[in-house]
Amino acid sequence: LAIAVVLVVLLGYFVIWPFLLSHFFTARFYQGDERLPTWSGRVIVFYDEAKEKPMYKGTLEDGLLQGKGEEYDEDGLVTYEGSFVDGQRSGDGTLYEGGALSYIGQFAAGLPNGTGTAYQEGTKCYQGEFVDGLYEGEGTEYRADGQVSYKGTFAEGLYEGSGTVYLEDGDQIKAEFSAGETTGAIQWFQEGKLWYDGGADNLTPDGFGTVYAASGKAVYAGEFDQGTLDGEWLLGLSAEDLRTAFGEASLTESDSTGGFLIVNEDMGLTALCSY
Repeated sequence: LAIAVVLVVLLGYFVIWPFLLSHFFTARFYQGDERLPTWSGRVIVFYDEAKEKPMYKGTLEDGLLQGKGEEYDEDGLVTYEGSFVDGQRSGDGTLYEGGALSYIGQFAAGLPNGTGTAYQEGTKCYQGEFVDGLYEGEGTEYRADGQVSYKGTFAEGLYEGSGTVYLEDGDQIKAEFSAGETTGAIQWFQEGKLWYDGGADNLTPDGFGTVYAASGKAVYAGEFDQGTLDGEWLLGLSAEDLRTAFGEASLTESDSTGGFLIVNEDMGLTALCSY
């Protein structure tokens, strides 16, 4: 009888109770528990042996998280909630940093992959496609105030291909990008109308370009130097070349001491020419 009692107790402790625990209850483990690598069932795993600081919770299959689950940092804040496949974040999920939302969308192999939205300190900063945690393909980038700062294509987290930069003053710059910088040509729009079309040093007019008035007339076609008209280039022009550079601009000419003045009224530019 005593032996039978002992056998029943052992059976209940080592067989029946683990079965009930894994199938009908939530087991609580310290992260160093030797049973974890082979455990199947609902669990809460803790950082500490006192089981006060949760590390993750969900459902294990042979020691690996499967399906819905949550992960925590050592301060008890959620760092991830969503789906797992073979112990890795996979499927739909949400990331947090310091308790603030940092990403919501799709995952694969533990990283953001697919469609998602990234956040900085809880404010949306990017929406689009991700590959291995980096911006990839079509996407939209946002400033801290929620306004769009860039819309176009990305590769490995950088601007790549066709895109539009939205400046804080409302201007827009369309360009082709490579590794985050323009390929040397931009189209700059002010109030929705083309203002500059030409060479650039990243987003700064530089090299040969054309300036347009609000009416659409080309009022200057010539060299720029880091965002301003290239004075040295202008000084080397003849009066006729200068008139050509001013294109369709409204010009007035008048005599002046030592020469004559050509005024580009659309640009507010006056040139003193010698005979």
